[in-house]
Amino acid sequence: MKNKNRFGKILSRLGITFILAAGLLFSYNQYQSWQAGKESSEILNNLQANISELEKDEKLSLEMPTKHFDGYDYIGIIDIPKLAIELPVMAEWDYPRLRIAPSRHYGSTRTNDLVIAAHNYSSHFGKLDTLEIGDEINITEADGRVVRYKLEKMQVMEPTRVEEVLDSDYDLALYTCTLESITRVVAFADEIEVNNEN
Repeated sequence: MKNKNRFGKILSRLGITFILAAGLLFSYNQYQSWQAGKESSEILNNLQANISELEKDEKLSLEMPTKHFDGYDYIGIIDIPKLAIELPVMAEWDYPRLRIAPSRHYGSTRTNDLVIAAHNYSSHFGKLDTLEIGDEINITEADGRVVRYKLEKMQVMEPTRVEEVLDSDYDLALYTCTLESITRVVAFADEIEVNNEN
């Protein structure tokens, strides 16, 4: 009987420990999402205030113009009305940058092969999987050029299928991890309009 009671107490303590660990992990993830949203918002305000027209000959370049803030380059702003998010987009991709804002993984709006990655924070691409075919996505470049896209396809993919995302036939691809971080949610869109006027 004593062994059963002792075993029950051990299991009870283990259960409590796991519940506390899960609570701490959830709290940490919520804090990371809040922090990323706060940083993105501050950068977005700076970027919006400094987007300006470049010289006409510079606009012909296939490389997207950038703005520099707080040690990083940004290619512009992504706006997804359905998700009510407007975020700065970093010019280069790596994990430390992804903690701040969505980042260009590959390509350009000028060559119709732009790929943007973001964390699945609720303040970033956490609701990407709720988009529907036909939804609008807008990119405002650092020079004020606005490119509008229409969502054409949503797909859940294995993380090893990177080349299929980078070499898709779509003009824009957005991706993030699923909640369990095992697969990726990918939104593919095509350009529908370019506005060079500010």
